Amino acid sequence: IPTAPKDFEIIEQPTNNSVRLGWKEPMISSDPKEKIEYEILRIPRKPLAEKEDDRKIAVEDMVSQDKDNYKAWKTFKGILYQYNSKTNTWEEIKDIEKYKIKEDQIEFFDDTLSPNEIYYYYVRTTRVQNEEKLPNNPIARSQWVGLSVTTSPVSRPLNLRVEPEDEYFRNAKTETVVSFDASVPEDKELKKQYVIEVYVKDEDSDEDYKQWTNAYEIDELESTLDGYVRYVYRIRGLKSGKGYSIKVRIEDQTQTLEDGSYPKSSFSDRVRTRTDFDQEDYDKENKYKEYIAFYEKEAQKLKHTPFWILEDNTRRYQVKYRRDVLQGEMRGQGKPIYTLTGKEDVDSFTYYMPSSVLENMDMEQMTFLIQSQGMEIGIRPNTLDTMMQPIIDMLERVRTHTLYKDYYIEIRVDLDEDGKKVKNVTPQSPFITIDMDVVGSCNKEEMIEQYILDELDYIIESYKRRLIRELEKEINRTMDDKKLVEIVEEIVEEVQEEHIRVIGRRFRNHEIDLRSYSIEDLSTPLYIAATIQSPKGQIQGYRYEKTLENISVYPYKNQYMLEASQTGTYFFGTGDTTSPYYSSTGTQDPYQNKKTQMIYQFGLQEFYTGKNLGQPSTREILIGTTAKILGAPSGTNYAKWLQQKGYVRGLNGGLKTFIPKDEGAFILSQIYNQRTRNSIESLRITNYNQITDLYRAKESYRKSLLALAEMNILPLQDGRFYPYSSLTMDEALDIAVKLLEQTGW
Repeated sequence: IPTAPKDFEIIEQPTNNSVRLGWKEPMISSDPKEKIEYEILRIPRKPLAEKEDDRKIAVEDMVSQDKDNYKAWKTFKGILYQYNSKTNTWEEIKDIEKYKIKEDQIEFFDDTLSPNEIYYYYVRTTRVQNEEKLPNNPIARSQWVGLSVTTSPVSRPLNLRVEPEDEYFRNAKTETVVSFDASVPEDKELKKQYVIEVYVKDEDSDEDYKQWTNAYEIDELESTLDGYVRYVYRIRGLKSGKGYSIKVRIEDQTQTLEDGSYPKSSFSDRVRTRTDFDQEDYDKENKYKEYIAFYEKEAQKLKHTPFWILEDNTRRYQVKYRRDVLQGEMRGQGKPIYTLTGKEDVDSFTYYMPSSVLENMDMEQMTFLIQSQGMEIGIRPNTLDTMMQPIIDMLERVRTHTLYKDYYIEIRVDLDEDGKKVKNVTPQSPFITIDMDVVGSCNKEEMIEQYILDELDYIIESYKRRLIRELEKEINRTMDDKKLVEIVEEIVEEVQEEHIRVIGRRFRNHEIDLRSYSIEDLSTPLYIAATIQSPKGQIQGYRYEKTLENISVYPYKNQYMLEASQTGTYFFGTGDTTSPYYSSTGTQDPYQNKKTQMIYQFGLQEFYTGKNLGQPSTREILIGTTAKILGAPSGTNYAKWLQQKGYVRGLNGGLKTFIPKDEGAFILSQIYNQRTRNSIESLRITNYNQITDLYRAKESYRKSLLALAEMNILPLQDGRFYPYSSLTMDEALDIAVKLLEQTGW
């Protein structure tokens, strides 16, 4: 969508039936196939109706509503065209004075006006294809910007000039005196109904002319022109050391237009003046500019965050993560855990994740971490994936329903420190409820993001007016930097609060006010950890959904952890802490805690009970272990799942039979292949003789076995592997946990 024209203004009204308008070029197109052009609309006596002020409506359609009064022009390749509503065609205007381009200033001249009339002009920017012929349908249009033009029987003021100081005394730092000839009646009472309007522009700023209320008549002289009076006006309230442009016009209050306003004359010619320099005023002005710039810098920092806050109070904290910013931070942080934002002393958290974040989370092997009140939730890669039924249902709805454009994953976490016993179990952590939904969105993420940024810019600009008043008051009083900083910080805080209120309401009540699908079963378990300083008894984990379900807990560092394969309510309470893995040799195993964590994290309890781990592993156990580590849901046909995924091609024996070491190590090596997206066989081998009995292994397994030995993962005894011997369950666990370590677990 192109930017609207800037500084739309009346340059001159040489007669009561003509006007020259101007505006600044707002932008240029970077696409050589496209051009920036303009559409101009003129309406007599009434402004554009609200329903017409829509950039989607073609200007031709607007003219068709009132062909006798609505007039339209458009530009293309430096030529002005006027719309012929009778033939519905655009006709080229040959008079080059009607349309001029002077650097970035555009001028348009219209000499088809009627006297004693008011007209409303509107101009907007269009983005068009750079074709040979005039296009009828622009690619995009900006909003209209407008102004009114009055052709009045009241002649415009003449001979405006700045009076010399020796004629009229003034404070040269803050005042000036001007005089001009005005065509007004001689009758004193009637003359009062012709009001002089003084307009002033600070030439050192980008602001347009504004009506100056601090201007008044100080003298009335005879004019050298018939039917005119020469007025002398004092203009006060100017700033020292500034250049000003001044113009005047007359408002005729003897008659009323249809819209209730009074007709006005054209503006006089302009005069320029400059006030004298004042050091004190100069210092105040610099201080004022310094803190306006400081405000703009601090307010812009609100954009430099990976999320937008949607609600922030004592009970709830809601955020929507920003797709592009979040993805950049995930790639740039260099570690596999990304901590989501939170807030202390809040019991309810809601996170909205754009749909594409799931894919990047899996590609980056990233775990999302939520922390609050001594609790942690780790949402692992593949916990949520596009093969889950709720996401499939939402994707189908996006495909078949025009109202659905995208979707978000809504993650809600509620904490409750009630502390009451549940069926004789004493909680020793808060109750933590985890809910997840797939929620439909009626706009794409990029559209929502643009709306949020635009709204923030609007609020920053609107609060600037209040900031200016506060700064001026304080600067005129003390110029205390500490106080000025506090004023800016308070306003920025109010900007953020207003932004949260506006976008939170819009996002919840409009953007995602569509159907949602609940997620109950997770593809990969998430983990919940609690820091319990002085446990009263043995800690156990529980899931509480109508009934109380006991969940095994394992210690990890200074925390207690449990694995959650479903959404719902969990807590830690009194119970037995069990560790399912014990070394089959009875000796201390440096990997014991990691193997315990792996068993619970990936739900391998169905294969490993802590007993007889020195026994040979069956194909069923080995295939099940590999499949669950790679994300297979519990209860799946694991062999079929691995084959469907393309991780293994076939089996060399029955599921209940023992698996040889070479085949078992080869199947486990798929953990490396799938977690790194690289083939283990591509690793550089420095010693091809480290497995002395490699020749006994099946030829198709040898490269993988050499790579495992290169990484010091393969169990060798004096260089021998014994490929045809059965792989024990203990050896399988040892290879699996070391592969996870090598792949960033």
